[in-house]
Amino acid sequence: MVWVPSMACGTVGFGLEWPLARMLGVDTMRLTQKLILYTLAVALVPLAATGFTLIRVGEDALRARILDHQRAAAIAVAAKVSQAVEELARRVETAMSLVVVTDLSPAERVGVSRMLYRQSDDISVALLVAPDRTLLTQPEFLEPGDLTGDLAGHPPAEARDAARLLERLPLPEPGATRGVVLMSQVYFPESDRGAARVAITVPCCFGAGGEPAAFAGVEVALRRDVLRVEGIDTGEKSSVFVVDRRGRTIAHPSLSVGTDLSGHGAVAAFVQRQASETTVYETANGLYAAAFAPVGRLGWGVVVEQPEPVAFAGAAKMRRQTLLWILSTVALVLLSGLLFAGRLRGVLGKMMLGARAFGEGRLGHRIDVHTRDEIGDLAATMNRMAGQLEASLREVDEWGRVLEARVEERTRELQQTHAQLLTQSKLAAIGQLGAGVAHEVNNPLAGVLGLVQLMLRSRDESDPDFQKLRDVEGSAKRCKDIVTRLLRFSERRTAGRTEVDLNDIIHEVLGMMAERRETDRITVVDKLDENLPHVIADPGQLAQVFINIVQNAHTAMPQGGSLTVKSEALDGGRVRVSISDNGVGIEADHLQRVFEPFFTTKRVWTDVGLGLSVAHRIVTDHGGDIEVDSVVGKGTTFAVTLLPEPPAPEREVLPPRKAILLV
Repeated sequence: MVWVPSMACGTVGFGLEWPLARMLGVDTMRLTQKLILYTLAVALVPLAATGFTLIRVGEDALRARILDHQRAAAIAVAAKVSQAVEELARRVETAMSLVVVTDLSPAERVGVSRMLYRQSDDISVALLVAPDRTLLTQPEFLEPGDLTGDLAGHPPAEARDAARLLERLPLPEPGATRGVVLMSQVYFPESDRGAARVAITVPCCFGAGGEPAAFAGVEVALRRDVLRVEGIDTGEKSSVFVVDRRGRTIAHPSLSVGTDLSGHGAVAAFVQRQASETTVYETANGLYAAAFAPVGRLGWGVVVEQPEPVAFAGAAKMRRQTLLWILSTVALVLLSGLLFAGRLRGVLGKMMLGARAFGEGRLGHRIDVHTRDEIGDLAATMNRMAGQLEASLREVDEWGRVLEARVEERTRELQQTHAQLLTQSKLAAIGQLGAGVAHEVNNPLAGVLGLVQLMLRSRDESDPDFQKLRDVEGSAKRCKDIVTRLLRFSERRTAGRTEVDLNDIIHEVLGMMAERRETDRITVVDKLDENLPHVIADPGQLAQVFINIVQNAHTAMPQGGSLTVKSEALDGGRVRVSISDNGVGIEADHLQRVFEPFFTTKRVWTDVGLGLSVAHRIVTDHGGDIEVDSVVGKGTTFAVTLLPEPPAPEREVLPPRKAILLV
């Protein structure tokens, strides 16, 4: 295996001429990674292997000693617990060996019960029981007033406590060994969960056959001071607690009595194996190192647990010291390589960030590299390129916004012009058609009207045909009126245009239709501007416009309503007249067609549908604009806007009129 320095692409690098280099992918690594890898391979791998081996061996030995110390502490606490309980049982046995219960009177038996209470402040109930579980006397209940003197430490005893003890009290089988003290399993009264309980049976008054004639039964409250679980060095921040063979707490520094810990790490091991052992387990609060030991023949277990960081603090300290020695050596070895690699990595990182920013379109970013070498020149070139691209894109964006605004403006203008041209073309076509039809119809119509009038002159009103001729004359005159309107619609007249006051024209129109307005129950709301500027227009034609609009408003309010007339001055000398009604309104589909000739929505055909078309033609001939806005069920508003002076009209070529010959 040979280490060979290599030169590639104008930069200094290193090559590993051995198969492991290809396995590690050295050729695909970054330059700084190669430098660090080579330094580690040369100096740090042997050093690290030796150091970590020493750490592992020493830490394992130290952890084993710590766990052995915890196991010894657990065994010592278990011995103290067993000693405390057995000592209490011996005291009861000694006390009962001095009396013969069967020879005592009831009062003396009560005294014996009180003597049993005096053996320990933790005896909550004391009974004298026959072999058939009958009480030899009523139990001595300690009332609060009796708790004086040497009984002051006892809790009061009640009848239910005696019943519980009598039920739990273990009795020996017939033929059992003489002098055997029996102890029940630990139980947890529902009425008092302050401490676990255990029932102790002491036989006394043995007969001739060695069988006991009576038993003394006591219930002992198992508190921590009773079990003497304190006073043994178990280590810093350690917890010592006692559990029964099912894993329920008998004495615990923080948990309540009877808490099920059978799934707890060390307690679970105790429940399964019932032997002295050490373990390391994990809880929601972290890792714990623990030891447990059984408590003699009682079947209980003592657990000594300690947080893993505290228990193995010595091992951690040794590990830190060894790691510090290794890291100090690493720092000395890698110092020169890391300085160079860090500087190179920083420069290359800035270049990469700049290239990524330019690729994402963030051309305002600048590469902060100012070295006097090829990398610095490359960074400056990339910054200049980004600046030029940013300026070009900014210019393109500006042109795009301007072009978009112009396109939108032109589009709106084209749409408006198209709509106006479409309306004008329709009206022009209808006008030319109407002019032709009017000229063609006028001659025969005039002949019919003339003949009818001659016949009427030669007939008397008593003539049976006189009324029929009158009807023909009326129909002919109505046709003549229609033809006259068609001719008027097709003509553009400029004669008669003068300076007019639109308010005066509106007043005249409203006055002309006053009688009909009263008949139709319509009121007028006057909002005319008294200072309205004058305009140049044909007063007769404008009167016809307003008459047509007002007539439509009357038609739209068959049940009566309100007609609002408003005039106002606009900028540029323009004036606007608005006529609003609160009638039935116009449907949205019909708004686009209200100015078309012969279009009508009236149920009774009282007109030919030319009123609004003529109004539109007159207003546009004056260079103005007529608009309509309507809401079904609320009403309609027609707005006429006029210039101060209309433009000169274009001349139209109409079909030649034929002479009318009257006979």
